[in-house]
Amino acid sequence: MKLLTFLFACLFLSSCSVHKVIPISEDYFDPKTIETPSSFDQTWDKLIDLFAQNGLSIKVIDRSSGLIVSERSLLPSTIELDVPGKLKNPKAYAVSPKVRYATRDKPLYYELTGEWNVRLKKSDKGTVISINISNVEGKYVAYDDHSNAIVYTKHCPTCRSTGAFEENISNFIK
Repeated sequence: MKLLTFLFACLFLSSCSVHKVIPISEDYFDPKTIETPSSFDQTWDKLIDLFAQNGLSIKVIDRSSGLIVSERSLLPSTIELDVPGKLKNPKAYAVSPKVRYATRDKPLYYELTGEWNVRLKKSDKGTVISINISNVEGKYVAYDDHSNAIVYTKHCPTCRSTGAFEENISNFIK
């Protein structure tokens, strides 16, 4: 019985520190805002075209409130390098925290999915576009000692936009 209790205690303690989450720097935030001198109607039409050209299905579209919400889709994602603010893939749309296992040198990577929320508002100077990602979920992918994939899926409230998608929007509506 003592041996069984000892084994249970060892198992419990070893499972408490399986991984360490390394948070991203505060260089990323949501929502992002873009101002354009284009009219609301011109901007709206260009955004619909952008969603279509990028294969983003639209879940909610309400022209009267200026709201466009995409269906859940894969977000090209990355992690920060050891230098805060420097991304492994600067063209990625989202950044997630690094996760390191206590027993492994390699970080655990996310595969992110989420929804883009885009809101247009008329302004004195043209149109203001607010963009953010929401309902982000991360699929952790790691490998055990025998190269078998271990997959976990969970909500990722600390994942943020890198600004690349917003930059694509800004360049497209010009």
